[in-house]
Amino acid sequence: MRERKTHIVVAVLLVALVGMMAFAIGCGSSGTTDKATTAPSGSALERATTILGHAPTGLAKTIVDRGSVIVANDSNYAPQSSVDPATKEVVGFDVDAAKGMADILGLTIDWKHPAWETIPAGLKGGLFDVSIGSMTITTERMKAVSFTDPYYYTSGQVFVKKGGPQITSVADLAGKTVGVGAQTTYYDFLKAKSKAVVKTYTTDLDAVPDLLNGNLDFWMTAGPTGQQAILQGKAIEFSGSRGSAMERATAILGHAPTGLALDIVTKGSVIVANDPNYAPQSSVDPVTKEIVGFDVDVAKGMADILGLAIVWKQPAWETIPAGMKGGLFDVSIGSMTITTERAKAVSFTDPYYYTSGQVFVKTGGPQITSVADLAGKTVGVGAQTTYYDFLKSKTKAIVKTYTTDLDAVPDLLNGNLDFWMTAGPTGQQAILQGKAIEFSGKPLYYEDLAFATKLGEPDLIALFNYTIQKMHADGQLTAMSKQWYNGIDLTVKQ
Repeated sequence: MRERKTHIVVAVLLVALVGMMAFAIGCGSSGTTDKATTAPSGSALERATTILGHAPTGLAKTIVDRGSVIVANDSNYAPQSSVDPATKEVVGFDVDAAKGMADILGLTIDWKHPAWETIPAGLKGGLFDVSIGSMTITTERMKAVSFTDPYYYTSGQVFVKKGGPQITSVADLAGKTVGVGAQTTYYDFLKAKSKAVVKTYTTDLDAVPDLLNGNLDFWMTAGPTGQQAILQGKAIEFSGSRGSAMERATAILGHAPTGLALDIVTKGSVIVANDPNYAPQSSVDPVTKEIVGFDVDVAKGMADILGLAIVWKQPAWETIPAGMKGGLFDVSIGSMTITTERAKAVSFTDPYYYTSGQVFVKTGGPQITSVADLAGKTVGVGAQTTYYDFLKSKTKAIVKTYTTDLDAVPDLLNGNLDFWMTAGPTGQQAILQGKAIEFSGKPLYYEDLAFATKLGEPDLIALFNYTIQKMHADGQLTAMSKQWYNGIDLTVKQ
């Protein structure tokens, strides 16, 4: 990024107190301290004195005396820093990092938003106290500014217009026109390590229009900056390696993963629970004996984005929440509906698609017009499904449960059931497979379906949400849905 191993530079006392961040300030500030990192209390001066072990001097004294710190932050780099279109306030990862720093030191922030390339000179000239804007530590920059410890890490990544070439090494950039932000480490890297034709822009993102209209072959920037552009709907994609699972997770999160996310990326694989009794979501191919289906492809898409292998587990549907709690599985990718009751036992991601709760009948059977028509009728459903919950709470039907939804079909066909309730796509698939059944009435409701994992794993949920958002944005989910659901896009609410 603006040269990104990403450190911010701060003044003396800031240098002394940070640890989780890296800020930049003008040269002449003293080095770091080995004092304990427990947050101090009291006035800004009292806190600084506690941290340093002595009264602050130099710029640090100036800052604590006035009770505010002047922070330079270029607001053209979402998600690090950008202007919220609704509130007009600057928001983002770097903004929150600066606020955290100020809160620890008992300071207010005086924000300044200069052009990126003017910040080092501004620090030297006293216009700003610190740059908190994802500045990479480089030997050359250290001649002009002082750096704190790193506060996060990111990748230098090449992007291409969607469908464009995938590079395998820097040699593939020879003779190609590559756009970069001016005075960035990406520029330095390309000039030193490649034979590319390098075109510079005021900010990294200014290169995107030229990439899309064909004036550039490639664009190089920080992984998260390119990822954000993809999530905002830009028709671009990664070109070449996206790094290890750890590097990808760190780039997505903005910090090293923790908890179960750390365990998963460290081992390089994710244990996915998927009940293969629900075609077209998931079923066993009779020829290859491999599991196939929409949910299977979604799981593979998630793993590809995160750089993970998949360890498949095929438990019975009703055992999955307990299995995740007990550590048998990392995630369920099996069309689990988000419900208030389930959210007490598992954490849900954002929805990855939507489906209907639909009643089916034997071909030629009665067509219902409302739930009232189910009163006194025997309706088959899968055990521990939202269809069961709906029927028990919203109807006067006689509800008969089965191990899986499809296990009810023989009883529907032989007359032991009046109706069968399941997901619309599941019933459609049974019809396509030749079952003598048909829709009965319109859908009774629609539901959101999501990944599920054990409670208390925010980093893991964030990683999964990123993959879902990316697959929504780049059209992968739509393509998968149309492939498995007979041309229907279930990834948008109807």
